[in-house]
Amino acid sequence: MKKTIFGIKYMLALGILSTSLDFLAQTKATQSGSSKLVNLPPLKMEALKGYFLCNCLDENYREDSLFFKDGSMSYYADQLDFDENYLSAVKKYASQFASTIPISPLTNTKNTMYFCIKHYNSKKLELFLKNIQPKFK
Repeated sequence: MKKTIFGIKYMLALGILSTSLDFLAQTKATQSGSSKLVNLPPLKMEALKGYFLCNCLDENYREDSLFFKDGSMSYYADQLDFDENYLSAVKKYASQFASTIPISPLTNTKNTMYFCIKHYNSKKLELFLKNIQPKFK
């Protein structure tokens, strides 16, 4: 029992340390000017995040695709007015992220909605969207 608690505390500490170091590295790069981030208008950022979320959810529900039951993904794409390569990059990123969602030992299924929404609200997604340099049509 003691080893299990120690192991959990150790993994938690490593996770916090890793997140902190990643944040510090991104902050330092941004402050030094070595990272060329695009300042997206807030409505464009929200639409891109929504497009990511739709693709992330759709990726893990392929057999019951949301694309055919809900028009949100197309609506976001129409609202964005970005180069198709940019939207493809967001879709690919969502697909890659969705593939990393672990299977829950409690339910033996992926907690897709939880992880997609959590990532939707993350700074990591915003940094990705700012870093891929959108090309407006």
